[in-house]
Amino acid sequence: MYSYAPLAAVSLRKSDPDRPRPYKVPGLNIIAPFSFVVSGLIIYWSGTSNVVKLDLAVLFFLVLYFIARRVDPAQAPIDFKAGAFSLPWIIGLTIFSIFGGSYVGSYPGVFGIAIHHHLPFWWDIGAVAVFSRAVYYYAIHSRLGPERVAPQVQEAIADAHQEELGLGVPEPA
Repeated sequence: MYSYAPLAAVSLRKSDPDRPRPYKVPGLNIIAPFSFVVSGLIIYWSGTSNVVKLDLAVLFFLVLYFIARRVDPAQAPIDFKAGAFSLPWIIGLTIFSIFGGSYVGSYPGVFGIAIHHHLPFWWDIGAVAVFSRAVYYYAIHSRLGPERVAPQVQEAIADAHQEELGLGVPEPA
């Protein structure tokens, strides 16, 4: 969530700029990339075993998605172009986690294989930060365009309204 929330905020602001917003985050163009970099560092610092578990979880749910598509082909397909940044993001963080210098000595390697070449401490942090910034800007530039976002926002508003009616929330005056 820490990775995708700043991307979503900036992408929606760029793809739907005329929408009235009751609150507008000041300095979002500075806060969002910084937040994305910090989320990359948090993932990196969580350790190789946790990053590999995250990779396996993503792979598992991707397989479930394709199984669900085979079972019910009438589902609307997901546009993977806008989320294509996720693959290099996950793969890159996994590689940094394996070869990063922050955890030298704290684990025997990957799947029992000792890794003897590590990025020195601080260089690894800088490399993850630069990599995260590059992925962030790739993600922002590959976002859905206004023509795709507007109908989805309208559908989300209609769904939220239906849920409110179902919960007995009174209509606004």
